[in-house]
Formats: sequence, C-alpha cells, structure tokens
Amino acid sequence: MLSMRSFRLRIVLWSVALEAILLLGVAVALMLILRTSQQNRIDELLRLAGSQLNAAVDVAGGEFMIPPNDVAALLSEGISAWILAPDGKVAAAIGIAEQSPLPVSLPVLQQMSVADLSKDNPVRLYHVPLQEGDAVLGSLVLAFSLRESQILQQRFIVSLLLLIPRFWGCLLSAACSWPSERWLRWLRLPRRLSGSAQKT
Repeated sequence: MLSMRSFRLRIVLWSVALEAILLLGVAVALMLILRTSQQNRIDELLRLAGSQLNAAVDVAGGEFMIPPNDVAALLSEGISAWILAPDGKVAAAIGIAEQSPLPVSLPVLQQMSVADLSKDNPVRLYHVPLQEGDAVLGSLVLAFSLRESQILQQRFIVSLLLLIPRFWGCLLSAACSWPSERWLRWLRLPRRLSGSAQKT
C-alpha cells in the first residue's frame, strides 16, 4: 500500500513539474511572438509614415511646410517627426518632437533604432532622406512611442506570473507530502521488526 502511495506521489510530482516546464516554455514563446509582432507592426507603420511625410513636405525658399491634414493623419497614428535641413539642423517638428530635442544618437539612413526622449518615454526612430525626385532636401527622423507596447508586455508578464504559482503550488504541496510518506515508513519499521521477532 505504501509503495503504491509513493508511486502515485512520484507521478504527481513528475506531472506537475512537467506542466510547469511546459507552461514556462509556452510563456517564453508567446512573449517572443508578442514582442516580434509588435516590433514588426511598429516598423511597418514607421516606413509607411516616412513615405507619406516625404510626399507631404513642401520646401520653398528654405521653409519646410506640411499640410495640416497630413500632420493630423500622422498624429492619429502616434507618429512624431523632426524635419532636418541639409545642414542637420531641425527645420520643423511634429507631435512630441516639438517639445523634445532631437536625440543625439540617430540611426543611419534607412535604418531604425531605439532612443529615450525622457526617462519613461522610449521611442522607435526611423531615419530617412527627404527627397524630391533625385534631389536630397534634408532628412526625416520619425518617432513612435514604445510606452504602450511596453505596458502591454508588462501586463502579459504579470498575467503569466499569476498563473504559474498555481502549478508551483501544486508542486510544493506534493513535495511537502513526500517526507511524511518516508516518516510513515520509518515509524512502521519497529512494528515490523517486533512482529517478525514474535513470529520467530
């Protein structure tokens, strides 16, 4: 009877441990998928916004002008931008870029990177040339805030952390019951010895 209980206990321990390992593996995989999906969506949004802004900017007499409708469309997508003159100075800005200085470290042209506009405001940057035909009139630095995506990832992690303790709790309770089985075995040993002595 005791050996059967020990066998069942081992089955419970292995099954709970396996479920916990599988849950952790699935959690890590889902986290990677979520992060990759968000990054791909943001990168595609920045590329599209770069093309739209490049077509919308009008340069006349050294002035960089953007139609209000195009500005509103970019802001509705959460896009901000710095418009740089050929000498690298900021000629115009859209969105949070109006209140934030241009990041010191910019990605190379046609590339993206992450920068911190402030302590709690990381952004994804996209640097593209401002062109009209073959003429280069400056460059565009587009920014998309990563705050909401980070909050979503944090909520996802918290939900997983709330789920995982159920399995670890089962594992701990099963592990705590393991010594009691061994103590029962030791407590019954003198009775078995006395019983065998009486028979002899």
